[in-house]
Amino acid sequence: MQVSASLVKDRLISNLEGVLSHLFPHGKIIGHEFRVGSVDGEEGKSLAVQLRGADRGAWQDFAFGNDPAMRGDVMKLWCAARRQTFKEAFPEMKRFAGFTQA
Repeated sequence: MQVSASLVKDRLISNLEGVLSHLFPHGKIIGHEFRVGSVDGEEGKSLAVQLRGADRGAWQDFAFGNDPAMRGDVMKLWCAARRQTFKEAFPEMKRFAGFTQA
């Protein structure tokens, strides 16, 4: 079964708090954001992920200013946290989203 990236992303967004806890066990929810030190997962507040609204799942690591490599959607965050390309990370994202490997 071929699963689209769009479908996986929708599933990840629907379980965003679970995804963030999986990737960053040291993160904390502060107001409408999930905060962690960086994509490496240490405690801190530099990296923020939106938990509500139209930007749900959007993230930025403010320690890097406007560096486009340090912001994006939930799938780009997964890749950054795992230090993998999208192609390398997508199978794990699919499994986490509940899709079995074909």
